[in-house]
Amino acid sequence: MFQKSSKDGFSFKVYRGAQMTLLTMDLAQQPATGTFAGFTLEYTGPATPRKPIKNLLNFAGTDGVTSSVDSPFQAFKWVHFPGSYSQNPAPFGNWDYHATPRFFDANKKLLPLDAGKTVTVTIPVGDFSKGGLEIGFTRAFLKSQAYADHYGAKTKLKPTGDWLFDMTKKAGTKKGHDFTYEDMYVWLGYTARRQVYEMLDEALNDNTVEVEMFAYDLNDPGVAQRCLNLAAAGRIRIILDNATLHRTQAGKPTTEELPLRPLFALQDHHLEKERSCVSCPDRLDQFRNHRYLRKREPRPSLRSPKRRQILLRCLQ
Repeated sequence: MFQKSSKDGFSFKVYRGAQMTLLTMDLAQQPATGTFAGFTLEYTGPATPRKPIKNLLNFAGTDGVTSSVDSPFQAFKWVHFPGSYSQNPAPFGNWDYHATPRFFDANKKLLPLDAGKTVTVTIPVGDFSKGGLEIGFTRAFLKSQAYADHYGAKTKLKPTGDWLFDMTKKAGTKKGHDFTYEDMYVWLGYTARRQVYEMLDEALNDNTVEVEMFAYDLNDPGVAQRCLNLAAAGRIRIILDNATLHRTQAGKPTTEELPLRPLFALQDHHLEKERSCVSCPDRLDQFRNHRYLRKREPRPSLRSPKRRQILLRCLQ
């Protein structure tokens, strides 16, 4: 879904995403060489006054985050994540996006914003779904500039000790504000993490549902604990990746997944009877020959209207 508007040769097209918005700009005619400075991008939320989108680049060449009024975006597209700087969930509803082309004078000085050139487009912001499909995304890498700005480049993602730790504990302080491990995971996991939690909670609350999971990293205590709860009920099967980084090597620290194996193994007989298991095949073609998968029987699953199909971009 997109909305567009134009004025005096300047076109502004806005695409709806999953709690994010793609902004695209175009000029019908190429400006004179050296005069074009970029675009100022602003938004007005359902309960938010008009504010400029911030730019990590500026003319001063410093590392500070600057308003795009003072430092226009020198790009013809930009993805806006509402709530990125406040760290609060974006209010759903119609958002107004405002784009204004900016120019330099003959002395290469940025001219004042000309509101007469501004084009405004209104589009809904919220979760993206179509039919039975919901799309979720994680937000960023641990080494990204955005993560470092929020939580610090050297902040540990988990405390020392038990991997199934209390996520409400304080993880650090940034810009005078304390934050917890849960704050960090919510920000990193974005909509994908929430959707995984919702799926597992839905399964836990419905005794007729069983879960089949392909897992690469079990590095979220909330996900792991939900899996253990489902295992206790004999209603989950997990195929866990066994790449080198997920297996304990001689002389190296224990991997995070290792403590989970005996917790499942304690119920091996029960889980086998209930068609539940933990397995670590090397390649996908081995899945087809896995005896539990080959002998499985038809079972209740998350069917419509409960069925939730989720496309995840997992960057943990």
